[in-house]
Amino acid sequence: MLPAVRGARLLTDAGRVFTAAMAQRHEQLRDIEPPEGHLVRAAAYVETARTLWLRTHTR
Repeated sequence: MLPAVRGARLLTDAGRVFTAAMAQRHEQLRDIEPPEGHLVRAAAYVETARTLWLRTHTR
């Protein structure tokens, strides 16, 4: 989503600065390890949410 926003022609100069800063911060966050156990819990949450969604949308 962020690359599409950054490439939008309708962005103002301030919008371009803002989205560039967001992209830079996003890159920095990739280098930080999540606290122990958070990744496992997040994966379990996503799997549960996916299962529930599939139950209600595949009938």
